[in-house]
Amino acid sequence: MKSNPIIIKKSSGPILSGRGSRVAIPGVFPSSSRFGEQVVKLRVPSLDQYIGGGIPIGSICIIRDEFPSKFGDMILKSFVADGATYNHRLYIASRHVTPETFSKDLPSVRKTSSDASAMKSMDDEDDSMTDLKIAWRYGQPAGSRPQKASDQSLPAFDFSKKSSVEELGGKNLVLSQVCDDTNICKLKNFSGNDILKEILGVVNQLELNDQSKAPSNVARIAISHCEEQILSDNFMLKLRSIVQHTSSCAVIIISDAAAPPKTHATAITRAEHLADIVLNLQTIVDQKRRNDLGGIDGVCYITKAASNNTLKPFEPPKDIGFSFKKRRLLFHELHLPPEGETTTQREVSSSAKLSSAALLPSSSSSCGSTIKGKSIDF
Repeated sequence: MKSNPIIIKKSSGPILSGRGSRVAIPGVFPSSSRFGEQVVKLRVPSLDQYIGGGIPIGSICIIRDEFPSKFGDMILKSFVADGATYNHRLYIASRHVTPETFSKDLPSVRKTSSDASAMKSMDDEDDSMTDLKIAWRYGQPAGSRPQKASDQSLPAFDFSKKSSVEELGGKNLVLSQVCDDTNICKLKNFSGNDILKEILGVVNQLELNDQSKAPSNVARIAISHCEEQILSDNFMLKLRSIVQHTSSCAVIIISDAAAPPKTHATAITRAEHLADIVLNLQTIVDQKRRNDLGGIDGVCYITKAASNNTLKPFEPPKDIGFSFKKRRLLFHELHLPPEGETTTQREVSSSAKLSSAALLPSSSSSCGSTIKGKSIDF
C-alpha cells in the first residue's frame, strides 16, 4: 500500500544564512558554538548552553524521559512558551493530556524589575553554594566551562504560575485534532501519518518576506508522549524531511516504558539516528544517592548533538545534573568529591589507612608483600 507523498510549498523554505540573505526573525539567534547557524531556544538557559545555544532551525530534538516524570514536559513547555512570546507558529500534539490542556499549562513570564532582581540574587546564591561544595582543585578550569547564553535581556519563566499561549502573546497556535480526545483507547487508532498531515498544514502556511523572499516566521513542533506514532515506520524519516526543507524545528518527548515491547530498542535507536539532538533524562529515586550528588533530581545525558558548520567534534559533558529549584529547572555539571565518597566515608577510609600503615614493617618490601594494606603480586 503506497503512502501519499509529502508536498511542501516553496514559500515555507528554510532560513538562509548566507551573506545578504539572512532574515531577522524575532526569537531566532545565532548559535554560540556553530558558525552561521540559526537556533531557537529551549528557554532553559542552563541547558541551552550545553547544546550550542538552542535547537537549530531544520533539526529534531528527542528528549527521553521516564514516565510519569514531569521534567521532559517542563522543557517542552518552556520551548512552547518561548515560541508564544515571539508569536511563532506553534503545533502541539500530546497523548497523556489533551493538547488544549497542555497549551494552558505553560510557565508564566516574570515582568517586574523586583522579580528580575530576585531571580538574579537566587542565581548568585546557587552559584556560590555550588562553588562552596567543590574544592578548588576539583573544579573545572574557567576556560573549559561552557559559555553562558546571552539570555540576560530575556524575561525568565516561572513554573509556579501558569499561563496559556494566548496570555503569552501567541496567536498562531494549532492543536492536534487527532490527539484531542480524552478516550485513551481511541488514541491508538490513528497513525503517524495523521500527525504528519497536521504538521504539513502548519509549515505550509509560513509566509515569505517581501524583500528577501525567505520565511518571515518559524514553526515550532512540540510532540509529547505519542510513542506509538513517533516510533512507527517512516515517521521520523518523513518528519526529518519536513523540518529540513522548511523554517521549522521539532522537540519530541518519548518514554521508554511506553514503547512497543518487541521492537523497543530497535525503534528508539532508529528514531535517535534520525534526530539531531538526543537528551536522556534519568530521574534519581534513591534518596541516599540524591543526597550524595548534592540533592539533584536526576541526571541528563547528551548522547547526540548537532555539529553543523564546525570542525570541532562535539564533546558533551560526562555528567549533567538537573533539579527543580526556585520555581525553575536548572542544569549543571556534576563534580564528584575526591575518591567519589562523602566526607564521612573519606574520614573512615583515611583512619583505616593510617591504622594499617602503623602495622607495616619499616624494612623495604619485596614482591608479593603487603604495602599499605594492599597485596601486590607480579
